[in-house]
Amino acid sequence: MPHSSPPKSGAPTGVLVQWEDLSPTALLRRDHRAVAVLIPDGTGTLGAPSPMVRAFRRDLTEDAASRYGLTGAPYLEPSDVAGWAAQHGLEQIVTAHAPVGPVADALAQAEGACAREGISLLRQLRAYDAAAWPHATKGFFKFKEKIPSLLKGLEAQRAAEGWRGAAPIAQATQASAKGEPA
Repeated sequence: MPHSSPPKSGAPTGVLVQWEDLSPTALLRRDHRAVAVLIPDGTGTLGAPSPMVRAFRRDLTEDAASRYGLTGAPYLEPSDVAGWAAQHGLEQIVTAHAPVGPVADALAQAEGACAREGISLLRQLRAYDAAAWPHATKGFFKFKEKIPSLLKGLEAQRAAEGWRGAAPIAQATQASAKGEPA
């Protein structure tokens, strides 16, 4: 399981949202000076995605930015992250953990550039991802057995945090288990 370093309390912090995780609620609960959105070019071992895929990813990201009140957040390529952080006087940037793929590659590139500037890029693993990760070893069907207990834990966590709508998670889970629409 990947390691998730906690941010330093009181350090000037930025939040980097990326399309692998478009629900940045946990990241945005921290005090932060600036928010940006990472839009990697997507090139990698499989080549660049089609224009339609890039447009779809940008639309997803813009939708999330609008839902979370981040419409003024700049869109950055990995090579721009360190400069953005320096411009805002940041000592650390928090972002969601992306285990593999173009976003993970982009984060590695941005992390290297940030490190050269003395800025920490901290990839955060959500509590429910950390709970699920150890069970994701034998494919979906083995993992499927763990989903109800994982969702009950998520429901309890959200209820404890005062989230609204914790009950629909259980209802959707039960309907899904029965093969019914949620």
